[in-house]
Amino acid sequence: MIKERRIIEQDLRDTQNELIQTAKVAVVGQTMSSLAHEINQPLNAIAIYLFSLKKSLQTGNLSQAETYAENINKLVERTAHIVKGLRQFTKRHTLQDPLQPVSLTQAINTAWELLALRHQPMQTQLSIEGENVVKGNAILLEQIFVNLLSNALEACKTQAHIQIQLYAQQHKIYARIEDNGEGWPLESADKLLQPFYSNKEVGLGLGLTICQRIMQQFNGNLYIASSLHKSAVIILEFPADEPHLLGTEYES
Repeated sequence: MIKERRIIEQDLRDTQNELIQTAKVAVVGQTMSSLAHEINQPLNAIAIYLFSLKKSLQTGNLSQAETYAENINKLVERTAHIVKGLRQFTKRHTLQDPLQPVSLTQAINTAWELLALRHQPMQTQLSIEGENVVKGNAILLEQIFVNLLSNALEACKTQAHIQIQLYAQQHKIYARIEDNGEGWPLESADKLLQPFYSNKEVGLGLGLTICQRIMQQFNGNLYIASSLHKSAVIILEFPADEPHLLGTEYES
């Protein structure tokens, strides 16, 4: 009986890991057209700089040639940064990976850079207050913020304003994410964290469920804290057992 239970628990963990990986790949798939544009821009600029570099060398203008070479190097680094970020994001990580100190601000910024490729045409504003380090997995934490920020961007019909507060309170670390969208309808309030529930026309309805599962593996939790029909508020709660992990204190 115990053996059967362990097998079932392992199967459940494997299924959760597969859902997380599928969600990450889906984000990249949705981003591909914007990604191609983002990479083509520096490639086109590199081609122009190479042509100009060749002309400068032919005329003996070494100073100008050096400037072109430096610009090419910056563009190559930019392209490599984009590709590296996507490769890291889609790399398979499991919920059983050891927890390590992770900067919340860095995880948010990495997620925002990835989403910026897809939501580039939309004017958006992201503000982050505070800084804290939590115990978790950097890639899985980025996946949480990709899901939450993506939801916020899609919920705002006009210019999106997303505010994130990071603070420590009573030996816990919190990340409070609020947007200026319309919130959730009353009938959806108790279903938002249920698997496969979605009020969108496209999507499996696994985003918040996956985020909650990951937070639980971090020994934390995810709460929906907004008023209905008003801007959505999600709160992530992390344990802060070690004193050095406590950062900005927050007074309610």
